[in-house]
Amino acid sequence: MPWAVALFGELRRMSEVRRFKLVFLLEAPDHRKARQELVEVLELVTARGFLDFLDSPPTIRTTGPRHVGWF
Repeated sequence: MPWAVALFGELRRMSEVRRFKLVFLLEAPDHRKARQELVEVLELVTARGFLDFLDSPPTIRTTGPRHVGWF
């Protein structure tokens, strides 16, 4: 999971400068499935200690796509 190492390593460095709350916003047509997948990934990276720098667990917000078409 090299992407997680890079992403959460950078977030860890950012938190050393200023503490923050991590919020993921999912915009997906089938946001229930995408949310479940994100929950599973976050559980995995939490178990591996990638999020141990956070004061509280990340929040997940979901919404459908904002645009319906190009017309």
